[in-house]
Amino acid sequence: MKIEPYWVRFEFASSKRQIHAHFLAISPKSMMQQQYFENKKDTKKQANDLANWAKKMFGLTAYLQKEVTTFQVQPCSVKYTDIQDCEDDINNLLNAVQKHICSSYCILDMTKKPIKTKQQQSNEQNQDDNKKEKEKKNEKENAGWDMVRR
Repeated sequence: MKIEPYWVRFEFASSKRQIHAHFLAISPKSMMQQQYFENKKDTKKQANDLANWAKKMFGLTAYLQKEVTTFQVQPCSVKYTDIQDCEDDINNLLNAVQKHICSSYCILDMTKKPIKTKQQQSNEQNQDDNKKEKEKKNEKENAGWDMVRR
């Protein structure tokens, strides 16, 4: 597959201790792009078409045998020599570190508001308190003028 302009940036996600890359590639117009555009109102069909295309073109898969949310042992801590069942280990690893779960910071769920840190909450409270103090001060200063004007 021919890729024309491209850009890649490698990052280390300290929260997950994981190296990952952001990649932008532009390919010549393909049937996949046409299919994707034609199915723009059916996101499930788009996802299925893209998954099939990625599997066919690059051998990529994103298949989970089963959803797992809790683990007896964190899959990243299991030594290779201690693995009993490779398929089960792969599934657990994918569920633990590669599956996207929306959080309060997720850009996919725009209805959620991000959780604020204690410092952010404190700063906002201080700003509110300062604003209230200024309003009270202005009221006191203007109260005298109201008496004079009457």
